[in-house]
Amino acid sequence: MSDDGTGAGSDDNDDTFGGTASSMTTCIPTGGGDDGSLPPGHWTSAPACLESGSQLCSDGQQRMCTDGTPMEYIWYETDAGQILYQHNNCPEDNTLTMDQIRSAFESIPVPDSILTIQPPGGETLVNFDTNFYTVADPFEASVTVLTHTVDFRIRPRSFSWHFGDGNHNTTTKPGAAYPRLEVTHRYQTKHTVTPSVDTTWEADYRIDGGTWTTLDDTVTKAGETQRLTIRSATPILVD
Repeated sequence: MSDDGTGAGSDDNDDTFGGTASSMTTCIPTGGGDDGSLPPGHWTSAPACLESGSQLCSDGQQRMCTDGTPMEYIWYETDAGQILYQHNNCPEDNTLTMDQIRSAFESIPVPDSILTIQPPGGETLVNFDTNFYTVADPFEASVTVLTHTVDFRIRPRSFSWHFGDGNHNTTTKPGAAYPRLEVTHRYQTKHTVTPSVDTTWEADYRIDGGTWTTLDDTVTKAGETQRLTIRSATPILVD
């Protein structure tokens, strides 16, 4: 959709009033807040007219939906007077599509995938169990999609570990700090590598407080690399 949601002078906005009747212009507002919430305001509707720019339709001038009911023009007006998320609406267009729900999920920012390595300090030893872990806590978020509220329960699904020496591993656990060695790797030669971890998130969703359903979509957040130097050590007997 080419409309940016502000409703200010876009071609899509003009087409909403004029021309022949068509299906709803869809957009997924992510609102004014980082959590997808709308700024303070209210939804407003008016008859959708055949005559461009007309808010009050004369007899025979109102646009009709395919089922014969009058088409409505709907928008969100903030308390500051800004017009957002304008669209035509018909009963047959009122059900959210899975693509809209997936797009809403993908619009939610997920936490960074931050890798912690033990021993700390950016160095480890050859043939030593180097420990890796990250932190990924479940969280909830809500997104307004047209006039609907879509709630998400988001949780980590898997973790892809890149050890920097060509070896990889995928787990369902985020690893743990020493002494719980859940994700470890032994480097065979001394050199410098750049390991990282990618976190894949999944979610359940519900629409307008309805039944929770598992979403058939995931979002993966790639992690930044860490610099790790592998050194060799020579055992020495001491008295």
